[in-house]
Amino acid sequence: MNSRSAIKGVVIVLVLLGAGILAYVGIVRCVEMKYAAFHEVVPGVLYRCGRMKPEIVEGGVREYGIRTIVDLRAEETAPRGSETESDWAAKQGLRYFNFGAKIISMEELEERVANFLAVATTPECQPVLVNCHHGRTRTGVCVAMYRITQQGWSADKAFDEMISFGLFPSDREEYRKFLLGHANFDWKKYVTIDPGKPEDIVKLRIR
Repeated sequence: MNSRSAIKGVVIVLVLLGAGILAYVGIVRCVEMKYAAFHEVVPGVLYRCGRMKPEIVEGGVREYGIRTIVDLRAEETAPRGSETESDWAAKQGLRYFNFGAKIISMEELEERVANFLAVATTPECQPVLVNCHHGRTRTGVCVAMYRITQQGWSADKAFDEMISFGLFPSDREEYRKFLLGHANFDWKKYVTIDPGKPEDIVKLRIR
């Protein structure tokens, strides 16, 4: 094989490799956008999404009349210049709760789910938008517990919905056990906030 043929072969391989990488990135991005998009849980009461561009979030907030945002991310990763999401929410007259600290125990997960349920079931807060980074795991378990405690869904049915929203395979066994173990969750005893007091919202961030 002469040098020209060798170079041609290398170029073809690199082109194919590059095309494969671009295709993979495109597929991953499409999957992320599918699960991150706004989804209606209960009309006029509860909605879910993942991390999206600020203008898309703002459009959804207007379209669905969102009054409260529950952010499950550890950090506010959708900055508007120097303005944080909580600052933006406050300017829009929205309530904003961040329950995004890293969970290191079952008790902490129970507390965060309970506080989410407290917000989601408070009429003054509705409609509520809950979001995390991917819109799959953290958002999924909160919505699943809403289904179980507020709508009478079985743990298995709620878990199936988590799967349909792209719950990562590595998380499935852990969260299935959590849902099965909390099918009769007395969540009110774990609540540590009062979502009906908007003047206390800044204090209600769980970090």
